[in-house]
Amino acid sequence: MESAKMRYKITGNIIKFKIHEKNIMKSKKAVFMEIYLPVLTLAMCFLVILMYYHQSKAVENSLVSPYSLIEMQGKAKLFEMQEKMLLKSAVDTNLEWDETSFVQAVQEKFYSELEKDEQKELLDFIFSGLKFNNKIISLNSAERIQFLKKNNIYSFSFESGKLKISRNFEKEITLRAENKRGRNFPVIADFNYSRNYLYDIGGKYFIE
Repeated sequence: MESAKMRYKITGNIIKFKIHEKNIMKSKKAVFMEIYLPVLTLAMCFLVILMYYHQSKAVENSLVSPYSLIEMQGKAKLFEMQEKMLLKSAVDTNLEWDETSFVQAVQEKFYSELEKDEQKELLDFIFSGLKFNNKIISLNSAERIQFLKKNNIYSFSFESGKLKISRNFEKEITLRAENKRGRNFPVIADFNYSRNYLYDIGGKYFIE
């Protein structure tokens, strides 16, 4: 009986020791997880920030510079100023204000003035990226005026006692990012330039 009790006590101590050992292992795991989880979280945050920075740089390289659009707007305003001066010069004539000879005379004078060297900038604006019948038109200087006449880019008519001059053309421009070292996605933009000018007998005009 005595030996049996001793065995029981020894066995009980072994059980208690194993339970204590398990508790120590659990506490070590808890300490390890307390350290591991924050480190893992910080590492993931750093990875996300690094990926975001890399992607933002790539996207930044691919964006079209707004400077191209601003430049186009500036050129368009300058073009219209030159165009108005040219049209006004063509309309200032001593011919009789009627429906046939006057319109023809204004048209001839307009194209005659347009052929001069000082109007090269105006023509360059029209024919830079000019799109006609879904095609980009590329012509030399000698062919430009004939193209304008043949395709009625400018039309002249007499309506309700007023001279009407209409202009209509389209341009296709490829806009690219300024930084070409990264990935770039060119943007093709279409611009329509339409305007109607009405002139009365006094040579005054207003935009329709």
